[in-house]
Amino acid sequence: MSNINDNKKLWHRLNPDVGVGTSAWRAHLNSLGFFSGSIEEDTKAMLLDGGHWVGNMTDSLSNFYSPELTTNGSFTTDLSGWVAANWTWVSGSALHSTGFTSPLSQTILTVGVTYEITYKVTGATVGTVRASAGSTSHGSYTSADGVVTDTLTAGGSNLLLLTPSTDFDGAIAYIAVREML
Repeated sequence: MSNINDNKKLWHRLNPDVGVGTSAWRAHLNSLGFFSGSIEEDTKAMLLDGGHWVGNMTDSLSNFYSPELTTNGSFTTDLSGWVAANWTWVSGSALHSTGFTSPLSQTILTVGVTYEITYKVTGATVGTVRASAGSTSHGSYTSADGVVTDTLTAGGSNLLLLTPSTDFDGAIAYIAVREML
C-alpha cells in the first residue's frame, strides 16, 4: 500500500504541467500543490481539479469556488437555459441585437451569497455590457473584447443578468458563475 507522498510524487511525475490560459504549458505544479515556472502577468491561471475549475491562482488558497452554476454557459449549440430576448445564437456565442437592452439571464443565484462571475466579450465595437447578481449588485461596464470577472453578492433577486446598452454590438462567448466558498 502506498502512502500519500508516494501518490503525490506519482501524480506529479505523470502530470507535472498545468495550463494557464494559453495553449503552451507555462508552469509546473509541484508535489505540494504550488506553481513554479513563469506565468504571463496578464494571464489568470486556473486551478483544476479533475478537469473542473475550482479557483484562480491569483487568489489566496482560502478563496475556492463551488461547481459551475450556469446551464449552457458556453452556448455550445444554442441559448437553451437562458432568457435571451433580443439575443441570437451564433457559432457558440450569444450575439446581442442592437437597439434593445434586454438582459441575457438565468435564475441561479441565492440572495446574500457572493459569486465570481466571469464572461468573455467578443466582437464588440460600440456599447457596453455588465453583469449583475440580482437587482442591486452590479459589475463593471465593459466596452471592449476580453474576459471580465466580477465578484458580486446577489441582492434583490436570484437572477444572473448580463445587461447590454442599446448600441452594444458584441457577443458573449461564455459565462461562468461560481459561489465563493
